Amino acid sequence: MIVAGEVSGDEHAAPVLAKLKALDPDLEFFGMGGSKLRASGLEVVVDSESHASVMGLTELFGSLRNIYAAFNKLLAAADQRKPHLAILLDFPDFNLRLADKLHRRGVKVLYYISPQVWAWRKGRVKHIGRVIDKVAAIFPFEEAFYARKGVNCEFVGHPFLEQQKLTLDRESYLRSIGLDPELPVVALLPGSRKAELNNLLPPMLEAFSKLRAGRPGVQALIPVAPTLSLSEVQQSLANYPGAVAVAGQAEAVLNCADAAVIASGTATIQGALQGVPHLVVYKLSPFSYRMARLLVRGVEHFAMVNLVAGRKIVEELLQEEASADRISEELERLLGDAKKRLQLKAQLSQVCERLQVKGDEERGASDRVAQIALEMLNQGAGRKKQFVRSPAAERARRAAA
Repeated sequence: MIVAGEVSGDEHAAPVLAKLKALDPDLEFFGMGGSKLRASGLEVVVDSESHASVMGLTELFGSLRNIYAAFNKLLAAADQRKPHLAILLDFPDFNLRLADKLHRRGVKVLYYISPQVWAWRKGRVKHIGRVIDKVAAIFPFEEAFYARKGVNCEFVGHPFLEQQKLTLDRESYLRSIGLDPELPVVALLPGSRKAELNNLLPPMLEAFSKLRAGRPGVQALIPVAPTLSLSEVQQSLANYPGAVAVAGQAEAVLNCADAAVIASGTATIQGALQGVPHLVVYKLSPFSYRMARLLVRGVEHFAMVNLVAGRKIVEELLQEEASADRISEELERLLGDAKKRLQLKAQLSQVCERLQVKGDEERGASDRVAQIALEMLNQGAGRKKQFVRSPAAERARRAAA
């Protein structure tokens, strides 16, 4: 059983499923996912793209009925299919409750891309230790955190590192979407959820307008997630000449950008991997933000790049700070300070190195998660096939030991 409730989870789960099928063609998969998991062979019981992509507390209330129905449908499918293993990805409020139900039914649970319990609602760690058999972590500091709490965890590297590096003719690409490759390009990434788009795109566009007043040639490029309406975003650009929205293509957009404004989330890691100088912004509804302030403890930064680095590398603008004035000010600094740009690119490269498992660079996160999953399956009753590590993996395991 595989459960991925969001776009990023769908993307990260699909290659794991493909690698598991290659290792053991007899395996069958069902659960919750989107287009990527469906294409990889998941029997989709619940379509995540139409049911569950919500954020925040006030935003959640409007979707509770859909989420409750999805939860019950998945649980009924689990009761019918009796899976040997469940792989749950992110989506913690949903998946931790599901893990509890599955654990009570004797289903082994592997959690890939764990909740950010090191930042907020740390009391969930005890619950994770009770209902999760193993955590596959994508950030290096998570392994030590969970070890201190007595939770079985392994750092598997970040899944973005295994993606084939995009080779793109910047000039041809920009011309194909109506932009001038001779002029600077700013990427605006407001997130993949409707609430993020509503909160972040307006100040991003106003910031672009202010930036363009001082730099008349600057252009903006906005990749629109598949969970959002491209036509609605394009309509909102009517009063912002020089701004273009495209369907998806976040990696291509970042590859072409001279600077970027990125909503806090997985896209910030994409920005680091592309080496694009950027700042990170985030806004919640006022009520959600007040609640978050009560729940978040023990972290100095919210940008993932800064958390991995252990210090501030990229600028962070939260809530009222994520204003048009502040965003345009930071973009001007990124575009106008050549020394700052070079320094930031070097620091982002160091962050990317930390996201890889040292001594086992030949494999990606999906390979490691698939191996862990198959080993967990082999430990279960009625599973006779045994997985044998590759020589390189065995050497890495012994070196780590």
